[in-house]
Amino acid sequence: MRFILLASMLLASSAFAQASPSSSLSDLTRQLSEIKTKLDALSSDVDRVRSDVATREGDVSSVRASLGDVAARVYALGCFTALRGSTLDAVNAKSCADLSLPSARLKVPSSVTSSRLSVEDGRLVVTVTTADATLELRGGRFRRTP
Repeated sequence: MRFILLASMLLASSAFAQASPSSSLSDLTRQLSEIKTKLDALSSDVDRVRSDVATREGDVSSVRASLGDVAARVYALGCFTALRGSTLDAVNAKSCADLSLPSARLKVPSSVTSSRLSVEDGRLVVTVTTADATLELRGGRFRRTP
């Protein structure tokens, strides 16, 4: 048993002695080069993922703005519809939320920052403001100004 242990130790030490410092250094250099290549590839992957995330965040922001715009239009149409058939005196309310008509119980979307009712040239004008734009419903047609 001792002989086997001694023989294996001698074999290991002779193998270690045969390995030159320059070959160990070149092996380390090669391994470091491989690690650097892998890190560069990972860095490139991370940059690509960051770019994809930024693009998707932009897409989400665009969709949110579009949904806010749609909600504001629906709200303006709701105000307009609530006032149809009523006298123009009802328009003296300052905003859609001030209407006392039963059909005007509209929930104000979060995208709407303010609304205004007015009569111009005998036509009802509903103006709804969001963070991004002002929507004006005049005579059944929308006009959007950023």
